[in-house]
Amino acid sequence: MRPRALRAGRLLGELFTEIPRGNIRLGLSGGIGGARDAQHRLVAGADFVYIGHAAIADYAFAKNVLADADYRAPTLPLPVEHFMSQGRSAEFVNYLRSYGGFITPRLINARPSRSLSVI
Repeated sequence: MRPRALRAGRLLGELFTEIPRGNIRLGLSGGIGGARDAQHRLVAGADFVYIGHAAIADYAFAKNVLADADYRAPTLPLPVEHFMSQGRSAEFVNYLRSYGGFITPRLINARPSRSLSVI
């Protein structure tokens, strides 16, 4: 979850913080996998941040970030069991499978010591 950096080490979203916005609030997203990522964007001038993949990886992401300034969400992909242990439904897990990159492929030993198949 690394956003593309611009020259001079700046993120694209940070350029918008320099534009006069009046009463318009600015939210930034992308590559926010932990507390420090979110804090960096807020310090850079965002009014709020959007959390995507990290919130899917950890349903308690916001609570964990507030409790620990160094918190990072688990890195995707994750096994089905991780999502199920967080109370996610089988339907939601199957939905995540359709996107790829969220669920760790399971290896099934089709023939002992011969070959493996990926589901």
